[in-house]
Amino acid sequence: MPDTVRLISPERVRDELWKMLSSRAPAQALADLQQHSLLFPILPEITELMGVAQSAPHISDVWAHTLRTVTNAQHFRDWLLGGSTHDDSPATTAWQSALEPWRYRLREHFLQPIAGDHQRVDWLVWQAMWHDAGKAVTAAQTLDEDGAIRYRFLGHEEISAELAARRLFELRFSRVECDLTETVVRAHMRPHHLHDSFKHAPISRRACYRFFRDTGGRNSDDLAGIDVLMLALADYQAIYAAPQPPEWREYLEHVVQLLAFAFDHSGLALLQHPLVDGYSVMRHLNLEPGPAVGAVLERLREAQAAGEVTTRDEALALATAWQQESQG
Repeated sequence: MPDTVRLISPERVRDELWKMLSSRAPAQALADLQQHSLLFPILPEITELMGVAQSAPHISDVWAHTLRTVTNAQHFRDWLLGGSTHDDSPATTAWQSALEPWRYRLREHFLQPIAGDHQRVDWLVWQAMWHDAGKAVTAAQTLDEDGAIRYRFLGHEEISAELAARRLFELRFSRVECDLTETVVRAHMRPHHLHDSFKHAPISRRACYRFFRDTGGRNSDDLAGIDVLMLALADYQAIYAAPQPPEWREYLEHVVQLLAFAFDHSGLALLQHPLVDGYSVMRHLNLEPGPAVGAVLERLREAQAAGEVTTRDEALALATAWQQESQG
């Protein structure tokens, strides 16, 4: 009986799931679990995605979309591990070409061990599985002006992240694995929004900085934003029918711009050497230690990332201007 799986220890369930999702066909593994009525007692949140309708441009319900996203994430995983994706579609050929210049740096990032023998790259498929889990909870219908039904899922990324973290914790995954998945799932819509905000234009340096700052997870040096970009690519590709999504090359260009900001010496690396420190700010602005100093430092860090200040004197002059503006 399928319910007898509930008698198995969480650790055993975790290990078996890990093997299934690490296989060359993780989406098929999930479909097989569902076919044999084993998915609900193990991952009820994922089972509930079946039949949850979505509006265009989505071409399927959330369950089928999730399986396609998992497959796309598997392709990224296999590519990063040096294997073949066994997919020569135009969409796959395009992302491989776009990401190839950064493949070495991506491998450095994703081949990091997270816990035990679990590597960061292994989690791409899991994050894909969870990215829309909250849609079953947040689903709502509205009518457009023409009377057509529109399905909305406001805040689904927040709920998806919470559901993922809770279930992974119950499966006895490590805290760092739970935190990473929660962070990546919560932020998976950010690249979509950035793409929409910078149509036919490069993403600004300020927006690049804010993306990586806001997706830092528990550790600002973690660069979880890289993982977010891979999940967003897998998700965006799964929304549309073959051969490739509309604006696919433009979307890939934006992803590459963000990768360049993360990895290139002229991006986040610049911020390893702040132009000023807290002591300099306190002395120059006559401030006492406290939150105000941290706020100034963060604004200066963002200004440095945006290229608005490049020297210590420029940074202090900008901080002085901010202070005068707030007092006047």
